[in-house]
Amino acid sequence: MKVKFYLVALIFLALNLDLLAQEKTINVEITDPTSRGLLTGTIGVIGTVEDGYFLLRAISKGFSLYGMGVGTKGVLVVEKFNKDYVLEKSRKIEDIPMTVMNKANDKSFEFFYQDINKDIWLFYSDESDNKNLLFRKRMNQETLAFEAPILVSEQPIVDKKLDRRSSYGIVHSEDNSKFAIFSFVGNKSHGASEAYVEVFDASLNSEWQMNSKIPEYHKGGLDTKYFGILKSLNSNGNIRLSNEGVFNMLSKVKMEKGGNEFMHFMYSFYRGIDDPVINYLKNTDEYLIRMSLVQDKNKDVRLVGYYSNDKKLRQIDGLFVQNLNPFTLAIDNEKFIPFSDENKLDFLFQSEAYLSGKDKRKVEKGNELDVPSNTYIKSVFVNEDNSITMASEYYQTYKYNGKIYHVNDDFQFTNISQNGEINWIQNFNKRQRDISPHTNGIYQMYENGTIYFIYNEPLKKEIHVGHINSEGEINSKTILESRNGGELKKFWLVPGTISRVGDNSYVGVAAKFFKERLVKIEIN
Repeated sequence: MKVKFYLVALIFLALNLDLLAQEKTINVEITDPTSRGLLTGTIGVIGTVEDGYFLLRAISKGFSLYGMGVGTKGVLVVEKFNKDYVLEKSRKIEDIPMTVMNKANDKSFEFFYQDINKDIWLFYSDESDNKNLLFRKRMNQETLAFEAPILVSEQPIVDKKLDRRSSYGIVHSEDNSKFAIFSFVGNKSHGASEAYVEVFDASLNSEWQMNSKIPEYHKGGLDTKYFGILKSLNSNGNIRLSNEGVFNMLSKVKMEKGGNEFMHFMYSFYRGIDDPVINYLKNTDEYLIRMSLVQDKNKDVRLVGYYSNDKKLRQIDGLFVQNLNPFTLAIDNEKFIPFSDENKLDFLFQSEAYLSGKDKRKVEKGNELDVPSNTYIKSVFVNEDNSITMASEYYQTYKYNGKIYHVNDDFQFTNISQNGEINWIQNFNKRQRDISPHTNGIYQMYENGTIYFIYNEPLKKEIHVGHINSEGEINSKTILESRNGGELKKFWLVPGTISRVGDNSYVGVAAKFFKERLVKIEIN
């Protein structure tokens, strides 16, 4: 490993990584600090152009953390930066607020979209004459002002409790030839959700639309309001749009109040049908607890996740894999893959050197280890050989001295063959414990079969980068430090702000109280 430092108005760090017999370099550039108000936070990149990119920030009324406010509404701010991270212009969006934790009473920001011509569109919702209206407005990239609104869709409000404002999301096809806009609203009295799905081509021409009821209740409130501001940047990991225009969705509903058991629903929306195809995944002796949706290279839909033999879901006992036709949802193959003792060791520990205390004694006595059920799937990647690599993370919270601490510990990578067999499992040891959930976690970048990642180590006051290749070989390195006069200077990376801005290129934010620094990550 070699680390090189360059100082030219900003800090430039280069980390050389030997991957797949090729030398790869992760370059991290960090700007000088800029002052930001307490209630100002960065949401992410909304568009890129040849000479720079556009960043979206939010100014919230009430308490705020990086643009995610708890209070009334937020004012959105668009900023234009050049390639050297110099702010060229900034403009507030005064007439379209961001609804966060409250019910929208007027216009509500939904998301941004950049089309095939590099035009940037703001989508927002409103209500008029007992209808929900979705509009788009093109941004003038010179002035950052917006042109006259264009109506995208209108949906009748069948019940005031089913108002769609601040509920719209967007998902793109893998080749970016299409995108889908969707909205699901429901309440307990209806016992179902009103579904709206519409697919557009890259030039914003509508290809098809479906309005239907689905037999489950998608609650509003926290789920849609709090995380809704990230919709412009990240679609739900359990919603996929194929290059052929098929919209697939996986969701779960609790079977009983206060219980741990869930029923999973798989949906298929596509052109030419009036209602979605629905597949019910029912628990038998195995209980599905962490499920994710992915489309493989054969254009089939693949469900992958964990299962438990315990109805109370106290531990994970193995993997569940299911292959389905994306249109009919007919099951081509289904497997429950129990974890062997060796699988559990690989899953829980990066190497034998990390075994200690109670766990070491268990292994020495030949007793079975338990994989904790609070292990959450973070992402699933499809490789060229049609195997998939699933990345998961251990997460919990605890209270100490009146403060709630968020714990994001070990990361796990599981590679599963096309036939549903475990090729390898690799644990990655990390310790993230902080009162802020925004600086914990890990950001992953997938390039040519290798998963790169970057994350904070709060206890060590460091930022690390690493990679895992297609053979499960893993490596990491400290690139920035806060202590002892380090370059980080008590700033912490906010993984949720990182956005892809080009081939092998990403931009995010490092924050400290009232200040922020832009972070650019490149893989060369």
